[in-house]
Amino acid sequence: MIPRLVVVALLATALAACSGGGNGCVDTVCTPGAKACQADGHLLGTCAADGRTWELASCPDTTYCSAGQCVPTLCAPAQRVCYDPKAWQQCDALGTSLGAQTACADGTACRHGVCLDEPCLAGQSACNGTTVISCGVSGEGWVATECPAGQHCFQPEGQAAACQADLCVPYSRQCAGTEGYQACAADGSGWEAGVACKGGQACHNGICTDKLCALPQPEPDTAGGDTAGDVPAGDATADADALTPLDVPGQADEAGELPPLDVPDSGSAVLNGNQVTFSLSLSGKYVANEKRVIVSMNELVGTLMYQLEVHVIPVEEFTVGEWTSADPSEVACEIRLNDGTGDPGAGADSFKYSAADYQVTLDQFDATGGRLKGTFSGTLKAKDGSTDIVVTNGNFDVKRKN
Repeated sequence: MIPRLVVVALLATALAACSGGGNGCVDTVCTPGAKACQADGHLLGTCAADGRTWELASCPDTTYCSAGQCVPTLCAPAQRVCYDPKAWQQCDALGTSLGAQTACADGTACRHGVCLDEPCLAGQSACNGTTVISCGVSGEGWVATECPAGQHCFQPEGQAAACQADLCVPYSRQCAGTEGYQACAADGSGWEAGVACKGGQACHNGICTDKLCALPQPEPDTAGGDTAGDVPAGDATADADALTPLDVPGQADEAGELPPLDVPDSGSAVLNGNQVTFSLSLSGKYVANEKRVIVSMNELVGTLMYQLEVHVIPVEEFTVGEWTSADPSEVACEIRLNDGTGDPGAGADSFKYSAADYQVTLDQFDATGGRLKGTFSGTLKAKDGSTDIVVTNGNFDVKRKN
């Protein structure tokens, strides 16, 4: 079954209700304690005590959210089932009903929800969501194998179907900028296209809500007769009605503007002359015990899931600089690429290509929650020596997860 997500969507605790709300913003977005279905019924929301955000959790397996509570599903969400040996039906995204019948072509039969050759040939395989369907080694018939939790079935063109680690938590959401969101695919295979929030709304932790008002600033302390910090009468900075709607949590900068809630992660590279823009599961982290920076980016190229990683090791936290194989030092860099043909469960061994030469730059190395920014280039060689991939114009700008 699809793994379930528990997400707590909490805005910064420094936020409190404003007195005005006359600038297109609201004091609260829900009634404390109220329950409501969010994300098209995939998440159950409970309104926080301050009424300013939803605390979100997915319903348990075999249930979905309806009318503010988790109720049993009627079928496995997004999975296909056989109506009879010659037709299949697909369950909807929530598991509430089965769709219309679809007939199988001549020479095939419905097995485990998919129209497959009858009889089967040894080595044939197919996918049905989180299920790998394969023909026995002796061609004795089709066998279904459920992928472990956190994995889905993936079949590159011309290759066997196999379980592959989810690139995101199925049905989870993330903000795409401040005024839109992306949803993870039902099988966890990647992030779908962005969806804009309705006019006047903002995205907070993947959910579109009315914009919240900013906090009024505390009164200046004028005890002791010091008037240097007093705000002159009539100054707009002392007027609560002059506050702008809060698009995001955070402190105002010197210009009085609030920083964005989510800076979109981005990354791209030119591989053998072909531009690849990575839009799936971009992340960065620092492994302290190894003094290793790891930036990971994914993208579906045709039918193949590309995964590219940039490593810098050993490097002290917050260090920026440039490293190149042409001028070796104690800091080494790695550029790895899995072009979708490697075994996703093999860890580092799944990367078919690695850099023979490289140039890697870290331009920004923030604390956890901040940004990792840099550039990279090099020549990647296949482990079997068969192919080289020249990487140019590589860049990344990702959130540091830890």
